[in-house]
Amino acid sequence: MKPNTPNTTHRKDYNHIQYLHRYACWTAARAVVRTGKEGYGTLPVAAALTSIEIFKFIENPENLTTPYKEIHTDLVKDVLKNLRKKFPQHNDDFGIGAKIIAIYFKTTLILPALATGKSLSKCLKQIYPPIDRGVIQRNVQKQNFTWTNMNEAHYYELLDIMYSKQRTNIEKYGYWILDYEFNNQ
Repeated sequence: MKPNTPNTTHRKDYNHIQYLHRYACWTAARAVVRTGKEGYGTLPVAAALTSIEIFKFIENPENLTTPYKEIHTDLVKDVLKNLRKKFPQHNDDFGIGAKIIAIYFKTTLILPALATGKSLSKCLKQIYPPIDRGVIQRNVQKQNFTWTNMNEAHYYELLDIMYSKQRTNIEKYGYWILDYEFNNQ
């Protein structure tokens, strides 16, 4: 079931899942459009996210089962594959794809869960936060290591470094503690 994406918000068949999906597509696209690379605008990113049916996780976040790394890798590769259909010049933009997925889940799952004032569920704790320049600078002292040019190996290497530095906090609060700490310095 693909979410209906009408042009107006007053249609009877336009529910909160569809609204949240569309808003998350927009936030994800806005997060990566700053790369300046063609193809990361709202419409292509929204089309790519919709085509991989990522919205299914809004209704059933418990489907984000362990090991999350496999789900995450598949989602990133699928969204990039869909973007490359229209923009084949993007070779290895794993970091950008990961940012799209992270912002989408932050908007649809993490922020609504945190708004309740409760702790994140086990399945939400394992979702990776968006990785940006500040997070990289705090955790890695490598030149030319940016989220816009990270391949898959670099991305997971950085997560391993962050996990080794913050293991206790990540196990208690989830990977989102990294996003929280960075934004509350």
